[in-house]
Parts: sequence; structure tokens; C-alpha cells
Amino acid sequence: MTSPENAAPPRTGIIAAIKTEINLLLEQIEGPLEREHAGKTYVTGRLAGKDVAIVAAGMGKVRAAMAAQSMIDLFGVKSIICIGMGGGLEPSLKPGDIVIASEVAQHDYDMSGGSSFVGFFVDRVGATLVKCDESLIAQARDAAQRLEKTRVFLGRVLTGDAPVFKREKKDALYSEFGGLCVEMEGAAVGAVCAANGVPFLVIRGVSDKAEGLAILDFRKNLTRVAPLPQQIVLAMLRG
Repeated sequence: MTSPENAAPPRTGIIAAIKTEINLLLEQIEGPLEREHAGKTYVTGRLAGKDVAIVAAGMGKVRAAMAAQSMIDLFGVKSIICIGMGGGLEPSLKPGDIVIASEVAQHDYDMSGGSSFVGFFVDRVGATLVKCDESLIAQARDAAQRLEKTRVFLGRVLTGDAPVFKREKKDALYSEFGGLCVEMEGAAVGAVCAANGVPFLVIRGVSDKAEGLAILDFRKNLTRVAPLPQQIVLAMLRG
């Protein structure tokens, strides 16, 4: 039997879609060990004095869900933070702003089958809504305040398997779901964590306004915005 004194310290899982969204963390990790699993490279080690497991899972809900379950089953993480970029839905959001999720929902989960009659009885928001962990939210909000000249918002984050580039789609999502920003992984991570009883949080740096030239804005702002959620994670780990 393992005594409390000898028990392994809790490990935090950190999931992003692409490597740019975790590069800062990988540069600072101590004693990194790599493990290949299901086509992805998981890196474990010490970050800001805490045990972590980090992965660039790839884009989309399936890849994110696979990574989250692997983090729990193979690496024994006790909490998961999903970080990266997101497109702003709330009209006042600008590139460089930070959104800390209070809850997440899948905007493309729809059981109506395209029927407006069936859709009247379907709660598309509530069907996939998952609350983020209150303690992690508090830690992230405190950490985010240490970023200079960065606006921080708390609210719902939406997830779907297709990027949003058109104003009509953006306006429809904001009207129906009320999300602050949209991305492609967070709610999938949230669903897996909820099923396993693992606390989780989503932190997004706003890269674009999810309309017009959003893909160009994403690329232009990537190197400036991607480090911001990582800096928040580092500050959270330092305490």
C-alpha cells in the first residue's frame, strides 16, 4: 500500500491543437520524457515545479477527446487545461484578448435532423454544456491579471469541427449559443473530463473575429497571441 507521504504528486494535463500553442511550455519543461501514443507525442516532466503532461493533439473534437482520455488513462492526470487560439464571437472581442471558459458547448451537435418542429423540442445548448472547474477558473483569472495590457473575459466557449469564417455563421452562433468565442477542441475535452470526474478548464487567446479574413488574421496573430494562454498556465502552476 502506498502511503500518503509516498504518493505521486498530482499531474496536470495540458492539451492544445498545434505545437505553436505549447512551444513556450515545451521550452521550459524540465526533465522531459516523450511517449508516442496513437500517433501523438506526449511530453511529461516538471513545469514551474509541478508535474505535467503536454500534447499537441491536432485539430478537432475527435483528436481532442482521444488526447484527453489518453491523458487520464496513461498519464494519470488529475486535471486538464485546454489552451490555444479562438475566434471572437462577442462583438467587442479583439485579437490579443483572453477568454477563460466558465462552460463549454458543442455548437454543431444537433439531434433535430434539420426539422424545425423537432428542433423546437431540442435544447442544443444544454445537450452538450459542461461547466469548467471553479477552482481552476479562479486560478486562471488571478494568473491572467498578471499579463500587461491584456483584456480578460469569462464566459461560454463554443466548439465545433469546422472553422467559422463567415459573419452570418458567427452572428447565428452568438445569437443562439451566446458564446464569447469559438474553437475546435474545448467542449470535447470537457465531455471526456466530465465523464471521468476530472476537473478541466479552457483558456483561449483571441486570434481573429471569426469572419471575413479570419484565416489570414489567425496566421498573422499566431505568434503574438499563442504565448498568452501558455503564460497563464505557467502562472497557475507557480501559484
